[in-house]
Amino acid sequence: MECEPRLSRDEFDEVLVATGHGRHHEGELARSWSSVVPLRPAVLPVATMLSPSSVPAGSRAVVRGAALTFLDAALALTEGRGATFVPAPGRPGVLLHQRGPGEPATLLPTSRQGILLDAKPDPGTPAAEVDAAVIAGAAQRLEDLDRRDPLLAERLLAEITSAAALLLGGPEDHPKVQATLRSGAAPDARRGAEQALRRSVDVALGHRAPGAAWALGRAWSRLYPQVTAALRGSDMSSQQWAVLQRASRTLERFAFGPPLVTAQKLLAMIDSGAVDLSWLDAGVSPTPAGILPSSSEVDLVIDAVLAPPGLVTLLDPLPRQLLEERIVAVRPGRRGAMVDADGTALDVSGRRREHLALIGRPTEDDVIGHDTLNRHLHHEIENWAARVAATAAEEGPCDRGRPE
Repeated sequence: MECEPRLSRDEFDEVLVATGHGRHHEGELARSWSSVVPLRPAVLPVATMLSPSSVPAGSRAVVRGAALTFLDAALALTEGRGATFVPAPGRPGVLLHQRGPGEPATLLPTSRQGILLDAKPDPGTPAAEVDAAVIAGAAQRLEDLDRRDPLLAERLLAEITSAAALLLGGPEDHPKVQATLRSGAAPDARRGAEQALRRSVDVALGHRAPGAAWALGRAWSRLYPQVTAALRGSDMSSQQWAVLQRASRTLERFAFGPPLVTAQKLLAMIDSGAVDLSWLDAGVSPTPAGILPSSSEVDLVIDAVLAPPGLVTLLDPLPRQLLEERIVAVRPGRRGAMVDADGTALDVSGRRREHLALIGRPTEDDVIGHDTLNRHLHHEIENWAARVAATAAEEGPCDRGRPE
């Protein structure tokens, strides 16, 4: 006998929210842009947002943002417009930007920090190698941290800086490592974003001895599984969370920047004049209303700042409803929904809201590190699937949905 239909159009056994990046958010320029200078409100999808009609050949474009999405835009507007990058004769590790006819004249990135992401060493190269014993010891200490410790953030960061100092040379390098983390950049970043980028590329190529930024980046990336485990579902105070977030923004610039070849291409664009860092070094940026320091020299603005993770600053209907109707809960000072080990939403008292699960960016700060794109760090989706499959097996294919 065939089973009767189990679901009507408005009945569901499970709801899984896995929306990834939000579309609209409180910080987007498009919300209040009133300048006569045209705005491209996003980078993606590139074919629509950065088409030749939207970003004409020969134009000067300010880019809000200087991180990975800016690099996506820069490559789309150079390589995607016919440019090529070739090795510079007699200069190992240096690329030349041979410009294409459809490129904009200049891109001017901007950011609040005024610096670029450091290049990541290629896997398997000497600059990517670290002392395994140092990492193993630090990993064990991170696993032993008490998640109820009111100073959890400070103790976690102390383990990261201690490991970085040992990777760099020894305990005597600890003050240098701490100073770099505290300032938010390696010392030569104060001489401009270009010099900091060149330093990271030279280190990645093995042309320069590693410094504190390299050591912090390697410690953070190698110990990130233990970091995410220690912080998952943490009830630490808003003050401790703010301490951790300030430090993690710096650590992630050192650890999770672009691949080496992408950083080399960016340097080639700087050398060719396709990328101008003057606004980045000056610390200027478009205001939400579209006020520019020098609008007469700008043809358009590209907003390359993605919606932040979590739910609290998103303007899309679903996250607003989840928050406004208190369907999900967010800890003070955090951005994402509280969830159980299988992604099931939790209320403010920690009780499960059965049949509603959230996975990925909507849970950031409760579950840590979705932007690493490392599926081995998080097990919520597998746990959710196993629970749903087990429930289906117990009930049988014809049992659910029948009237009592």
